[in-house]
Amino acid sequence: GENTSRIHLLSLTEREILLNLATGATTEEIAAKRHNSVATIKSHLSSIYRKLEVRNRVEAVAELRKN
Repeated sequence: GENTSRIHLLSLTEREILLNLATGATTEEIAAKRHNSVATIKSHLSSIYRKLEVRNRVEAVAELRKN
């Protein structure tokens, strides 16, 4: 249903990145924190958005709040 969270579809790495997003961290900040490139984080974000069926970080973080 509409209120069912899709968070369980994410990998552990994707969940960690989503939690970072929820704190307001930028893509660049998450990359630095995880010792990844910005491109790598953007790739993870694309996967997160696809799995959660959202368009952007605001909607992705809203999925976290559904639980």
